[in-house]
Amino acid sequence: MESELTWQDAKAKAQAMELEIAGLIPEGRVAKIEQRETGLLFSCSGNRHNWSGSINVTLTKGTEEEAILKAIEAHYRDGPFAIKTDLDIVGDYRVQLRSRDSAES
Repeated sequence: MESELTWQDAKAKAQAMELEIAGLIPEGRVAKIEQRETGLLFSCSGNRHNWSGSINVTLTKGTEEEAILKAIEAHYRDGPFAIKTDLDIVGDYRVQLRSRDSAES
């Protein structure tokens, strides 16, 4: 969420970040990228918007997901994001990047 963003700007900013993260996956490890054009728009006030969309990245067969996630985590470690890691219910490694000064996650 940022002040003075139109909903179109909020959507464009979120989608650009999705593509930035997907672009960190090494060439040859990505089988397909599908960025959704629809999502949820939250209007926090007349000039504050939060876009919640998603991107699906299908990895090539045999790609180790955890190594890729740890590389993405390392890439953002000293940046503007607070990083949270854990294991999901089936034991898969997860990384969450949260902006320190906005609602970006």
